Amino acid sequence: RRFDDAGAVDVTLIVTDDSGAACNTGSDGARVLVNAPPMVDAGPNREVLVGAAHDTLRFDASAAIDPDGHGVEVTWDFGDGNTASGSVVRHGFAAAGDYTVTVTARDTTGLVCGIATDTTGVTASVRPGN
Repeated sequence: RRFDDAGAVDVTLIVTDDSGAACNTGSDGARVLVNAPPMVDAGPNREVLVGAAHDTLRFDASAAIDPDGHGVEVTWDFGDGNTASGSVVRHGFAAAGDYTVTVTARDTTGLVCGIATDTTGVTASVRPGN
C-alpha cells in the first residue's frame, strides 16, 4: 500500500496460510511514520566580486520548513571547498569562477527521506583594478 499523506499511520499485517486450519491466520500491527522531506530554496543565481574584504554574499534559507512539523537543520556547500551551518550565512569566494552552491535541509527524524537539497549558481569575478 502507498501512503500519500505524511504523518503517523497505524497499519496491520494479516497473514493467512493455505492450510485450511482454524488457526491459519495471524496479524501484527505497527505505527509507521510517513515522512515528507523538508522544503528549502537556495535562492536565485547571483554574482559577486572577489578581491576586497567585504566581497561576500548573504545566503538565506530561513524559509526552510518541514511539512510534518519536525525541526530543520540547514547546511551549505559553497562549491569551493567551504561549508557552513545555519539558515542564514555569509560567504566570500577567494577566486573568480563559477560555483554551484548547495543548501541541504534535514528534518530531525534522522530518516533518509527527511533530506532535501536545492542549488544556486554564483559567478565570482575579479574586482576591477585587482
